[in-house]
Amino acid sequence: MANCFPYLVDNTLMEQIKNLPTEELLDFWEETQFLDDQFDQGEGASLMLNLEYERAVLYELQIRKWTGKLPLDF
Repeated sequence: MANCFPYLVDNTLMEQIKNLPTEELLDFWEETQFLDDQFDQGEGASLMLNLEYERAVLYELQIRKWTGKLPLDF
């Protein structure tokens, strides 16, 4: 499934994201939100990579939700 992932994030990072416990995955997502606020409009490459990380995390959260692996308290 990671091979079909349409974004720039490599398979190694996707595997790491996939293996994170939900709490750590949410922490990683929160960090992407923090970084998004820190980047200036002029840093296109950094902002683009940050968006890809965010998409990868959200994709994994969606997979967990669809498969019933996301705890109900989140």
